[in-house]
Amino acid sequence: MANALPLLLAAWRGSAHRLTTVAEDILDGTAQIGVAATDGAAPGSDLTSLGTTVEFSGDRVELTGTKRWIVNAMTAEWALVLARHAPGRQFTSFTLLLVPLDAPGVTRSPADTTAFNGSALGDLTFDRVQLGTGHVIGGRGRGLALFARQMAGERLASGLWAEALAGRVLAEVRTHLSERRIAGAPLWHNAAVRQRYAEAVLTHQTLRALCDRLSQPRPDNPGGLDEAMALTAVVKAAGARALDTVLDTCGPLMGADGFKSDGIQQLRLETAMFGIAGGTTATLLDLIADHSEALVPAVATAGA
Repeated sequence: MANALPLLLAAWRGSAHRLTTVAEDILDGTAQIGVAATDGAAPGSDLTSLGTTVEFSGDRVELTGTKRWIVNAMTAEWALVLARHAPGRQFTSFTLLLVPLDAPGVTRSPADTTAFNGSALGDLTFDRVQLGTGHVIGGRGRGLALFARQMAGERLASGLWAEALAGRVLAEVRTHLSERRIAGAPLWHNAAVRQRYAEAVLTHQTLRALCDRLSQPRPDNPGGLDEAMALTAVVKAAGARALDTVLDTCGPLMGADGFKSDGIQQLRLETAMFGIAGGTTATLLDLIADHSEALVPAVATAGA
């Protein structure tokens, strides 16, 4: 929803009939799609080092490589695959392809994890998969630029999801503390418990204020895409940090109930992905530092 579909819809305009049909199928729920960017040959946050390759020959392309930890890999009909068509780390060395996952040469294998139930997480291997140039999204050499542009939307969505998830957890934990009794009194009446819970609420409300700010239309947006990338990096990193704080605080408050099969401790494990997927928090902090002058303008001195 945050990556694959927006990229496909952007390519839909004026595109081949195939893209229009695929986009319509995904929108009406009759097909699934995944984004296959994270590479088997490079860290997921370093897309310019990926080893998946695409070779062009006339009106045909050949795709080879492995993509790891791909959501919907085991169930999707299609994948948007980022591949290298030229050596080097330049943005123009990468192309985005729409790949049917039933094509000869495509194999799938489930990820080696017990987490993320329902995500159909897995690896995709492409062994000299043959496609037509009509499967190229946005034109040769524009893949990484298109993907990077969509990152702003993915980062904002990540922050919004983190805020919603933290709010849901806090509501469930408050209900638990109100119903759970020790020595005849609800845990909610314990001052130490209330203060720990309030710290988590404070973290959540800070994230919520940031999300509300960035969700507002910015018609005057003087900073353009660079500012949008910086601001959404802030909200994604803040979302990951907020979830860590809320889950670390609320996990012990749930006691043994937190270890149920669908309990808060399982959620605590899985929400660590918010600081990893789509670029690690450390990578985002570098980006935030690069744009710190725009994010934190210099304060004018008196008399200047």
